[in-house]
Amino acid sequence: MPKIAYINSKYIKFNEAKIHIEDRGLQFADSVYEVVAIYKKHLVDFDFHIKRLKYSLKELLINFKVEKNKLKNIFNKLISLNKINNGIIYLQITRGIQAREHVYNSKLKPNIIIYARHKKFNLPNNEFKGERAVTFEDLRWKRRDIKTVNLLPNIIAANFASKHKAYE
Repeated sequence: MPKIAYINSKYIKFNEAKIHIEDRGLQFADSVYEVVAIYKKHLVDFDFHIKRLKYSLKELLINFKVEKNKLKNIFNKLISLNKINNGIIYLQITRGIQAREHVYNSKLKPNIIIYARHKKFNLPNNEFKGERAVTFEDLRWKRRDIKTVNLLPNIIAANFASKHKAYE
């Protein structure tokens, strides 16, 4: 389990990380995310993830200015603090907190959630193994170009694959 997370400009103990119950990311999946691979303590395709993050935020009109170098420094500090060699960085930016209402206030302050986690990758080497695969209808909404946190269709597909002893 990670030791340290980054929530709204603060490094805190992972098990003490909290987001308000009326955060729009929790209530409505009104947020975007990126998962960046870490390989040998280095971020993989960081520039691509930042470009896609900016695009997703713009498409959903979430008021957050992406500062690439600041995010890279936070990511690298989390890699160090959590002693990650191979793993992932998870970044989520929610629209913010507001009483439950579909129409959002355009001046909300986004919540920023970032943490690093160890992960073993199935990379081509002496221990590389193939996987069985299944196909599953893509049930996501018609705006799958936006990396939103609404992953329920992915969960359904992953569990279908697992029941068939296959890779998602």
